[in-house]
Amino acid sequence: MSKSNSTSSHWGRSLRKLSWDEAQETTLSRKLISSTVHEWYDAKHRFSSKEEIGLINSLRPESCRICGSISFKRNGSYDSGIYRYYCNDCHSSFNPLTNTIFDDKKIPISEWIEYLIHLFEFH
Repeated sequence: MSKSNSTSSHWGRSLRKLSWDEAQETTLSRKLISSTVHEWYDAKHRFSSKEEIGLINSLRPESCRICGSISFKRNGSYDSGIYRYYCNDCHSSFNPLTNTIFDDKKIPISEWIEYLIHLFEFH
């Protein structure tokens, strides 16, 4: 798939903005669709809380999450506030969650914890 605009990716067009969101005049059906899509999008792409970012940043990696090297350094942070690390051997960037079950998560870790608590309550 070719990237025709900045909102496209290999997964398809982003629903962050719809084509008619910037239109000055729009129909009631488009308003309803926009409202529903944006509500769904915001629920699935929530930002992490300060507490969650603090927890993630407290998990200092012992080795590179890509190659296993111990020759790495902290290299700033992502827009989210999560620390970024750089491996001197494989030249990759990674964070404390890279190659874990929470890598590229769409649901905050706090919701995973809540889910697990409810799951194990009903043993």
